[in-house]
Amino acid sequence: MNIDYDGINSLIAESANRYEQDLISVIADAMNDGEITKTPIPFEWEICDVCRGGGSHSNRLGVINPDDWDSDDLNDYFAGRYDVSCERCNGTGKIRVITVDLLPEDVQQFIGEYRDCYSETLAERRFEMMWGG
Repeated sequence: MNIDYDGINSLIAESANRYEQDLISVIADAMNDGEITKTPIPFEWEICDVCRGGGSHSNRLGVINPDDWDSDDLNDYFAGRYDVSCERCNGTGKIRVITVDLLPEDVQQFIGEYRDCYSETLAERRFEMMWGG
């Protein structure tokens, strides 16, 4: 499925993945500024890797030790009573992912550079946190 250039704003509003939301905004700005070719943005649906398609999870609890829970609480846990709606997919179990290989070469290159910069920024933050920064 393709979304035309004018449809990018609706895609921005619906995007559940913050990184992809930022990426789509950056692409839209670059298209507006004439840095890259204006083109439809193709995407595909993928199963959310946080909730594994279920729409909810209890990941926020971290690792649990069954010995620390009484039997009622443990039964509630396995029944899903501690689950929350997935933040990444907003409970749908699926996320939109841009199909980069269907885009023009200049847009692909732009996305590659954006992702490289994003990865470098994350690495710097992790390094600073490791050293107490």
